[in-house]
Amino acid sequence: MFEQVAQGFFVFLRGLYGFQTLAFHPTDYVDITTTRDLKKRATYEHKSQKPETWYPHHEEMEKFRGAEAQVTAAEAYVRLPC
Repeated sequence: MFEQVAQGFFVFLRGLYGFQTLAFHPTDYVDITTTRDLKKRATYEHKSQKPETWYPHHEEMEKFRGAEAQVTAAEAYVRLPC
């Protein structure tokens, strides 16, 4: 039973946030709550990149990382040793 629930939860997360982000364990977060609209407008200026096809997923990830950081929206990073 637990394995089925865990597997279902994994599929749910993968569907919402993308498979690549599940193995990502950030060490640092940047609160982008006040700049996310500017970031979106700037991204949509790169029309050749077709942001309408992928940016909505990015917004969901911003919310997810924001929840982890206890803010509205965040970007997450891994600090590498110098």
